[in-house]
Amino acid sequence: MKGTTSASILAAALAACTPNVSQMPSPVRIETVTTLIRAKPSEVGMRDDLGPTLDSLMKVALAEHVAPGASLAVGRHGRIVYMESFGRLDTASASPAVDENSIYDMASLTKVIATTTAAMILEAQGLLDLDRTVASYVPEFNAPDKA
Repeated sequence: MKGTTSASILAAALAACTPNVSQMPSPVRIETVTTLIRAKPSEVGMRDDLGPTLDSLMKVALAEHVAPGASLAVGRHGRIVYMESFGRLDTASASPAVDENSIYDMASLTKVIATTTAAMILEAQGLLDLDRTVASYVPEFNAPDKA
């Protein structure tokens, strides 16, 4: 993804995950069955400055009104190395603060995440050339109405 920064990817993800507060049920506490084991980033091969770096990105995103709030969790090798919440569920100042139990409607992300993941796997296997056109893979897209 030439020209794409991690901040713009984060901004796009945050914008897509903004909850629709008007359709949300009353807050509920989600009880987890699995215990999340925390680890320092360096214990799983990551840089120890991960937390401050992500905090900074999230604060900039919220200051630029990408979203009113967000939760961010990073894990590796079955360990949670970072889990923080930022901002509020809605732009209204009386809106509840985001926490690790906040529920987001992420249905709109399914297509993007599934397609991106599949494309990355196919590209890594040499089965997809991102510089080719869709029509080179699906000839039906080479129709005048698809131009």
